[in-house]
Amino acid sequence: FEQRNEAEKMIMNNADKVIATTPQQKDIICEKYEIPEGKVAVITPGFDANKYRKVDKKALTAVVEERNLPDKFIMTAGRIASNKGYDLLIEAMKYVLEEIPDVKLALRIGSQKPTEDEIRQKGELLKLAENLGISDKLLFLDYIEELEYIYNAARMFVLASTYEPFGMTAIEAMACGTPVVVTDKGGLKYFLEDGKDAMVVNPFDTRKLAKTIITLLKDPRLYNEISQGGYHKAHSMFPWEMIANKTLEIIKQL
Repeated sequence: FEQRNEAEKMIMNNADKVIATTPQQKDIICEKYEIPEGKVAVITPGFDANKYRKVDKKALTAVVEERNLPDKFIMTAGRIASNKGYDLLIEAMKYVLEEIPDVKLALRIGSQKPTEDEIRQKGELLKLAENLGISDKLLFLDYIEELEYIYNAARMFVLASTYEPFGMTAIEAMACGTPVVVTDKGGLKYFLEDGKDAMVVNPFDTRKLAKTIITLLKDPRLYNEISQGGYHKAHSMFPWEMIANKTLEIIKQL
């Protein structure tokens, strides 16, 4: 890491401009690498608006039947890492199920060819669910390229990371019209408005996380507001074309 940090510092010092993905990342770059604030611009990652969108109901029904998806499920997605908070989400689900027993939790996590470590960590999550008495409500989804269909089918997407540089999976879900609950321990909190286009929570407070999920599922008005607000925010701020144009503007200024 020392070699990496030195190389990154040298590259940034010699670059004409540095692009950070969030204000939080900009602060880290300026502080840790001693880069002047005026040299660092903030441009987020983006998503493919042609892929992540609301899909045709007939096509969605076909995928739901083919994958044998539950009628009512909450989902999360991402790589397998300790900071992703999957254990916290599972703990929160215990409280959710006390009030809404017919919902399941689907985890589309890991790689296309799972490593031994990924298999081990999945086993630990399943063991946690067993200890909590909710293993029958846990569903691990196989790798799927057409993730937009799973986003569309889910009642809600939850990003419970204990640290998250950005959180593109939540933006993808929003772009599909799926309400999201996101961590306040990462970059998305700078771009999303709590209670308007997302619900922003502290993932370490699993009871509050559960309460937020329950409230969304039980309040149709709030559910629709977050769905519509999130959809608008995703498509108005984060498509790749917009991100590319912002990057071009930076390059033109050099």
